[in-house]
Amino acid sequence: MVGSLGNVYKSVQTLSDTYLEPGQDKDALLKPKASICCSTMTMLLPDIIDSSTTATTINLCNETSVSCCYSVSDGTDAICPTCKNYMDQVGTYVKPPSSNGSVKGVVSYMVMDDLSVSPMSTISSITLLNQLNIKDVGVLEEKLITLNVNERVKLLRASLQSKTVLTDVFLGNETL
Repeated sequence: MVGSLGNVYKSVQTLSDTYLEPGQDKDALLKPKASICCSTMTMLLPDIIDSSTTATTINLCNETSVSCCYSVSDGTDAICPTCKNYMDQVGTYVKPPSSNGSVKGVVSYMVMDDLSVSPMSTISSITLLNQLNIKDVGVLEEKLITLNVNERVKLLRASLQSKTVLTDVFLGNETL
């Protein structure tokens, strides 16, 4: 595979299943199924929508004296199957925050310049510092990066062309 994109694939392939969310399968990432229905296709690199703020209106049973009425409906003309009252009490369903990926969120991951990814631990960090011959850890800095659509396209382009993707995109190699 050209560039560094193959390193992402190889990193997922070698990642231990203990780092995956319960019910997640590496094959879903390694061998994604393409939808043949054009109505379900999404744009390349779409904007991320914060689903934690998305709410849907639901209707609840309006009977407050019956403690067993736990039915909900998406219409005001529905009738509660327990107490036979109209379900016209407006409520709001708030979608709980879901996992944003296939790997466990409590684990930190290290992404190298060539896009190889591995779980990060104290030992792996010290080993990396030794491999890079870094004697003074004070010269290191953490950089938080938020990607807009243009930067995502740059990252994708660089991943197909370069072995130093992060350096090229975030430290200014404008030839890509």
